[in-house]
Amino acid sequence: MEDMEEEFFKVKHLPPIKIAVTGTGRVGQGAVEVLGRMGIRRVSVYDYLYLDFSEPVYTQLCSSDYNRRRDGRVWDTANFHHEPAAYESAFAKFIPVTDLLIACAYWHPAAPRLFAEADTRQPDFKLNTIADVTCDVNGSIPLTKRSSTIEEPAFDYNPATGELEAPYSRADNITLMAVDNLPCELPRNASRDFSRQLLVQALPPLMSGDPAGVLARATIAEAGQLCPRFAYLRDYVA
Repeated sequence: MEDMEEEFFKVKHLPPIKIAVTGTGRVGQGAVEVLGRMGIRRVSVYDYLYLDFSEPVYTQLCSSDYNRRRDGRVWDTANFHHEPAAYESAFAKFIPVTDLLIACAYWHPAAPRLFAEADTRQPDFKLNTIADVTCDVNGSIPLTKRSSTIEEPAFDYNPATGELEAPYSRADNITLMAVDNLPCELPRNASRDFSRQLLVQALPPLMSGDPAGVLARATIAEAGQLCPRFAYLRDYVA
């Protein structure tokens, strides 16, 4: 990670682009940390939407910033997580002002997508680069039709045809990064953190008979059958 951080300081003279980060969890906070160490200024959602800047800026969006209830009722975070199908995307207001989208928010299949493929053909669609860190294929970012690799991290989406093309092949294309195993870029840190989690979270239940049911809840399959908590994987297994 220290080696990676040295690369931040090599990025200089960025144009006055606007960057939107979705998500306030660990992934989103990681993206914000990187932008901060690169010296990119953070602004409020209001200023991001309505002011112009002579330098690159970013804002961090929570779920209520780009989703709304379909029935017009007031936002309810707990209800959004419990009943995501009752909500629709409100991301349209960010599309005309955003150059780079860094998607870090967890997405439920019943939740709305940020935008539709048809939106990319509208004249006010300004987004030209998307870093889909969550990498949900055909998920919150409809242009993520496949994942990419560390060796070839980027690909282009052609709004006119809806097809995927080689990265940076046309000025009018939208470039995506959708690497689904990004932590492998920092193997030492990832292995250390994963090992720490195993020692703290998994080892005590293994040694004590699992009185709190931690291992039982984490067990995906037993005796050749999916456990009830993971029954949703039946179609995938089939």
